[in-house]
Formats: sequence, structure tokens, C-alpha cells
Amino acid sequence: MFDIDRYFQRIGFEMLAGEAREDMLIRLHCRHSFAIPFEDFNPFCRVPVSLDLDRIFEKVILGKRGGYCFELNLLFQALLQKLGYEAAPIFCRPFSGEGVKLPLTHRLIKVSLEGKLWIADVGLGGNGWIAPLLFRVGEEQEQFGRVFRIVEDDELGYVVERKAERQFRKAVAFRLETAEESDFEMSNYYTSTCPTSPFVNRMMCTLPTKEGRYTIRDTVFRIEEKDGVRECLLCEDNLQNILEEYFGIMLTDEMNQFICRHIS
Repeated sequence: MFDIDRYFQRIGFEMLAGEAREDMLIRLHCRHSFAIPFEDFNPFCRVPVSLDLDRIFEKVILGKRGGYCFELNLLFQALLQKLGYEAAPIFCRPFSGEGVKLPLTHRLIKVSLEGKLWIADVGLGGNGWIAPLLFRVGEEQEQFGRVFRIVEDDELGYVVERKAERQFRKAVAFRLETAEESDFEMSNYYTSTCPTSPFVNRMMCTLPTKEGRYTIRDTVFRIEEKDGVRECLLCEDNLQNILEEYFGIMLTDEMNQFICRHIS
């Protein structure tokens, strides 16, 4: 089922002759980040979220959907491994946009390459980074106008922070121990089915651009651009056009109907 060529087609990636492995990793991460949105339409519409790799590939690559961290980072890790990278999962803790510490409900990828360690993540959403972060504690790393750094924390191990309004805010905390695939099953079940899970209660879809971001949050569609922000309310008439034009995805009729009942 896993077809690298179809994956490359989905994210608009082409192999370059003689390209350094490090440069290829960065370019792969960026292309994935810009092409495949973070979205929770499955749990929001009460559709099961599978962690079977073939089913994720069918949904995201063949079905041109997005997903959340347990799906997208598993998929991207599999791609890296098939391309010969030493990639392994990390189980970690995200923070809300307001800095609230959340449960252990996030998956990262650590990539060891030529004596360097990289932290990859294509499934964090609005706090996420576009290119992989080099594991260098305290060093500010800028990418497409966004600034991140990794800091040590006595309680949490390491924390990725994102600079916003001249202040660094926590995005995700992690330790470097490799997780088992079974570690993610319980968290995925909670995030995709629990009535109090934000992924069940709130509709979220977001995709970065080089100069901003497109975001759906409940009933509001937001466009962040270099010259400002625009917003509009979602409705039955504009929902599918917005999903296709800005996020490149199409939902089933049943999911569209569920969402339209929510936003009406």
C-alpha cells in the first residue's frame, strides 16, 4: 500500500540528484507541512481515527485528507524510514495556545543523521514548526519568519518554545526516549472519542503558508497574511469551497452534512 511516488506527488516533492541527506530531510518536512493540513474532522464528525499505517496512507495520501499528530507523524516517520533515515517516535506533552500544559497526547519524531539529532513534527497544528528543528539547546532557529528554540526543563525534560509577540511560549515538551507504537493507542482513543476531548468538541483545520496560515476553528475561517488578518463565518454555501481552495481536501457527504448542522 505504501507508495513513495504517490506520497511525493501528494506533497509536491521531487528528488534532486546529489542532494545532501540533511537538505532532503528539511525539504521533505517543509513540503509535507505546506501540503497536508492538520485537521480533526474525523473525531469531530464521530468517525474513527485508525493508527493502521495503510489506512492512514489511504486517507491522507490517496484520499487527499489531513489528520492530526498520531496519523501525520506516523505517516511521515514511515516515509523517512523507507528513504533510509534513522527515525523513531517520541511520546510527549503539548501546550495550548494559551500556554496551558495538556496531557501526554502528542507524537514527535527524532531523526539521527550524520552525528546530528533533529526533531521533526508535521502534526502539531498552529504551534507547529515547518522545517525540522536541530536539537541544539538554547539556540534560536528561524524558519519562514517564525522563531523556535529548544530549552531544558527540570520537570519536563525539553521544551520547544515558539516566539510570539517578542516572548517565547511553550509549544510541546518531550524526552528523548523512544516510544512504542502501542504507547499511542490509549491517547489516540482518548483524543478521538472522549466527550471532553477538544478534538471531539471543536472543529480544527490549519495549514501554514510561507507568510501566514489558514485556519478553521469551529465556525470561523481565518486567513493570516503578511499584510493582515481576514476572517469570515463558515456556512453551508462556502464550506466545501474553502476546504478545497485553501486546504486542498474534500470530505464525504456525510461529514459535510454533520458539519453543516454544527455551523448552521
